[in-house]
Amino acid sequence: MTTATPEELVLKVVRGNPHPEEIAIATAALLALARIRAEAGHPAAGPGRARPTGTGWHPDPGYGPPGSWAAA
Repeated sequence: MTTATPEELVLKVVRGNPHPEEIAIATAALLALARIRAEAGHPAAGPGRARPTGTGWHPDPGYGPPGSWAAA
């Protein structure tokens, strides 16, 4: 296994010890997202490119989570 430089990292495990299947699932999700963004005309992130500013998803403003933690 080769070691990637920080500029080459796409997926980095910062805690825990994931199984190969878990890494494969995360990789598949990232590839699917990259494909969707490319088909929508959004450029991929990379050197010299701006990072995405948002996901396009916004929470329902009328939703209030239950429980005391919501008041904090």
